[in-house]
Amino acid sequence: MSDPATSTPQGTAPYGAPPMPAPAFPSEYPAFPATSPTGGFAPPAGPPPQSSVYAPPAGPPPTQGSLYAPPPGFPPAPAGNYYNAYPAGAIEPPIVYYRGVAIHNPKFSGVIAKYDGADQDIASLLSLKGNGLIPALTKLGPLKTEVVVRDFPSHPNNKKCVSLKDHIKRETSGLVEDGLLGLILGPVRYDADRVRKALQGLGTNEEVLNEIVLELAPQDCSLLTYVYRETYGKTMLEDIKGDLSGSVAKLFETAVDVHRRMLPDANTPDHKQLAMDDARDLYKAGEGKMGTNEATFHTILTGRTPLHLVEVCRQYLDKQGKALSKAIQNEFSGDEKKSLESIIVGAELALSHPEFDPQALRDAKFLEDAMGSEGLLLMRILRAHWSRPRMDAITAAFPRVQEKHKGLALLSALDKIKKEKGALRDLLVGLVKGEGV
Repeated sequence: MSDPATSTPQGTAPYGAPPMPAPAFPSEYPAFPATSPTGGFAPPAGPPPQSSVYAPPAGPPPTQGSLYAPPPGFPPAPAGNYYNAYPAGAIEPPIVYYRGVAIHNPKFSGVIAKYDGADQDIASLLSLKGNGLIPALTKLGPLKTEVVVRDFPSHPNNKKCVSLKDHIKRETSGLVEDGLLGLILGPVRYDADRVRKALQGLGTNEEVLNEIVLELAPQDCSLLTYVYRETYGKTMLEDIKGDLSGSVAKLFETAVDVHRRMLPDANTPDHKQLAMDDARDLYKAGEGKMGTNEATFHTILTGRTPLHLVEVCRQYLDKQGKALSKAIQNEFSGDEKKSLESIIVGAELALSHPEFDPQALRDAKFLEDAMGSEGLLLMRILRAHWSRPRMDAITAAFPRVQEKHKGLALLSALDKIKKEKGALRDLLVGLVKGEGV
């Protein structure tokens, strides 16, 4: 069975294949790109490919925009914008999407069915030692992995009933162990784990918080906050506000509000006019007045889709003669400046590279920045690899955003990792290439 999290449904064109189609903001600002209401990496229009044990969700994917009709066989979508809010009183489907990746719904109260071949996959994992676990685990995808994690201790060949986590810890070490343990957590639980670790210990890893939390659409944020609370017994916002203070804490409070409205949506009458208004309001809240209205920056930059932010950055540059990032650098400082810059980095790169999706450009730039930090590099590749279209788009964009080594391919950059760390290199390359997926 192909993994719904990484496969393209039959009858649809591959979405997100590199290079990404240009966002294309000509004389008219488009209502929505054909690929996604979020900017290029949303779930496909129909349910993921299913075997007989996986029933399609009860309704369209929760991150699907209201402009997209449910596929044949699905009931009509309830009123409302699925990108912005989960409909009140909705029955939880067994499969939902997190950052465009099909996962088992953490809010679903039913039993996750076993897929065909699960026992064979578990038996294979039990027989593997050390780095042999790398290709076996990277090929599964999140839906299958969750079944394997659940059934691993009870497999007949597992005489000591050890968990897959303990099996990995016994057979691997260092960053390879960290990567494989992250892999079996799946997309949303891994993000919760990274956020938790970013908030623990002395100081706060704002770079990780920015990357994970400030990117999320409201529906994705709802899943992450739910998993975080279920796992750690506190809300994510409580922990963030316990570590951060002042206006940067208010920025994250705005970002994790699952009821925030993402614009443009189906009710936005004129998308280009909204972008012009946003650029004007950002100027008036910053360089156009004495002092800075931080709330305006927070609301606009966390409440707009990635493709819309490209047009906002274009309008700001056209009207003010300088990049929006320069205005942020002039008006803000410290952690808040870095947080706001991280939101628009992909949008500003898209002005020079319109053939790529802004999210792919952002992630490609972040990978270049992480080349000197293997732990951060592992986290970024691991988060990207769950969506094959996104990983492929990042790989295509990577040579274009290089500053130190212009034109260097991602796999060539990974090949520079020291030979004594060959297992880590094998893991990173396997995640990028998606071998066996």
